Amino acid sequence: FNETEFAMEFPKEATVVSVDCTADFAKVNEFIQNLPEELADVAASISFAAGVFLFAVIAAIVACICCCFGACRRNRHSSPEATYMAVPSHIVKAQPVHSTTVYGAQQTEKEMV
Repeated sequence: FNETEFAMEFPKEATVVSVDCTADFAKVNEFIQNLPEELADVAASISFAAGVFLFAVIAAIVACICCCFGACRRNRHSSPEATYMAVPSHIVKAQPVHSTTVYGAQQTEKEMV
């Protein structure tokens, strides 16, 4: 038990040998009785780890679908042109803002008041 070995020398003229293994037998019985409880803890840990792994895989697949196939692009604009919202002049008292946007070979200028 517990990977132990005992060197036992028996007399060469002996025809019958008696060995007392009750202590080892008691240890084995105790181990077998406690085995379901120990295995339940290990099984619960493995189940939890498998659940977390499965959740991570599903989340990665959903993220790929959203990013690659455009399922999450509902709020994005189809053109690369930026959109601006006018602010009423009675809220902000400032000079007009000039913006320049460069997309590839196109360059556009806008004036915002």
